[in-house]
Amino acid sequence: MASPSTVGKWLPRYELRVETAPGPSTVQNPSGVDTISITLPLTLDFEINRQFQAQAQTGNFKIKNLNPDDRDLLYKDWMKFLPQRFVQLRAGYPGFTPLIFNGWVQNAFSYRNAGETDTITELQCQDGVYQQSLGTPPAQGVPTVGGVSAATYSEILNNINSALPGSPPSAIIGNFPTTPVRGLALAGSTWDVIQTLANGQATIDNGQLKCMQQDEVFQNAQLPVLNSDSGLLGSPRISNSTIEADFLFEPRVTLGQLIELQSVTQRVFNGPYKVMGFVHRGTISGAMDGERITTMTFWKGTAPFVVIPGNAILQ
Repeated sequence: MASPSTVGKWLPRYELRVETAPGPSTVQNPSGVDTISITLPLTLDFEINRQFQAQAQTGNFKIKNLNPDDRDLLYKDWMKFLPQRFVQLRAGYPGFTPLIFNGWVQNAFSYRNAGETDTITELQCQDGVYQQSLGTPPAQGVPTVGGVSAATYSEILNNINSALPGSPPSAIIGNFPTTPVRGLALAGSTWDVIQTLANGQATIDNGQLKCMQQDEVFQNAQLPVLNSDSGLLGSPRISNSTIEADFLFEPRVTLGQLIELQSVTQRVFNGPYKVMGFVHRGTISGAMDGERITTMTFWKGTAPFVVIPGNAILQ
């Protein structure tokens, strides 16, 4: 049986789920919001940028020749922040199509370029901006956890995660051992407070809060190793203080995870790394061929990595 890193990468597939413009409420749909599911054979061009130090993760999706009714339902004016509408992209190969983007539609419109016959529906999306813009941190007069006073910043961060809008999943929180000796006044937006407590080492990725020290990583059992068997293209390369490498579209990678890089041509780069960012780009279509590439950025660290508990949102 093949390991999680060496499964075949053929027959790519996807499902793009998007909330539509609010309509009349019904018993079956009390919120008045429906969801459109877009998949093969429709052609999808995608580019997803997820970076640990980014203010927001971004996704750009272009669907060819969507039916006119769905095009109308998906339209969203970027000048209108509310109501927010979810968008999720699951993509991969037979047997594994993880969630690779989980965010909100910022702008959605359709157009046809001069001299072309295809109508393009483009969705410009972000992950994290909605959570960072709204929400009020819970009161922390005298920090308590389970009735015990003097909580650490890590415990307070876990508590504050519940105040983020959008029903946030369980957070991945590293070791922030500071314990306030007096009542803790949390001023500002929820996100401002989170960044203060986490010393700027926080991000929202796939809708999940991640607060990790620079030397902290978590394990991803679905993708522990990256090498030529798992789709390494060419050789890794130095980019400032990090290492970059290109791979055949790899949907299982996630921010902050530990990875073992194995290169035959650049063995000096082999070893453990923290995934600091990646970009997915390519085409999945039932009508045409297209390439799909994932460019990853790794950090070697200045000390041995510390593995912390955590499960990234992959489904």
